[in-house]
Amino acid sequence: MSRVYLPIGKKAHLPYALQPLGLDVWTIEELCHAIILAADLLEKDFVSQELVDFIRRQLGLSDLAGELSDMVAEECTLTQFCAAILDATDYIRGEERSTVIDKIERSEKSTPIEKLQKKLDRLMDEGEYYSVLSQCESILSSLQNVEQQTVEEAEMQAAVLMKQATAYAKLFYYEPASQLFFEAHQYYDKADLSVNSKRALQQYLLCLYLLWGDVRFMKFVEANPDYRELSILARRRYERAAKEVEQEMPDEGDGFI
Repeated sequence: MSRVYLPIGKKAHLPYALQPLGLDVWTIEELCHAIILAADLLEKDFVSQELVDFIRRQLGLSDLAGELSDMVAEECTLTQFCAAILDATDYIRGEERSTVIDKIERSEKSTPIEKLQKKLDRLMDEGEYYSVLSQCESILSSLQNVEQQTVEEAEMQAAVLMKQATAYAKLFYYEPASQLFFEAHQYYDKADLSVNSKRALQQYLLCLYLLWGDVRFMKFVEANPDYRELSILARRRYERAAKEVEQEMPDEGDGFI
């Protein structure tokens, strides 16, 4: 039997903007829905006195705001904060609640690279390729120069370059995509991640193949015999994709084909 849910609180006169998610929230139910939708994307700054004040003043939920205010003062975790909101509203229960809370907890423990990947993956899945390019450009500009980077920073730079390259390739800009895939390959080498490095190099070769065609590409491979094995894999991947016209290929990690 389906459950009847009775809304609580008021509708806000002015919405609360959840900037990282691009959402405007007008009710406590919309806030709960946003938490559920973005459970794996929420950041620690979601726990804020500003949000608590919105719940008190705009939504008229003083008791909940008081509880959350104490939690903010005690520097609660993101998981605890979200759980308090969901539980106070009774918006979801049982297994559904447990699933959402587990997802928030896993996200809270994930590394910056993992969080970044999830955010960019969501934009890619939604076809927001220009947004991906903009986000990547902003992130790359904030990273240090190669000489000053730690291994972790090199890995992050490589991951961002892979997403940026993939977005360009999805838009059929194979020349900049090839350059960025090769850059990602170099950064993965710096981070000593050989599997990721080979994947980036394969995508680089695939872009060259699409950009140049058979004859010029084969001359390039002949002049660079170290690329021979990966070039064969890249061509096979293209041929397999070509047979699946207008159908999505199985996910094999970063890459546009």
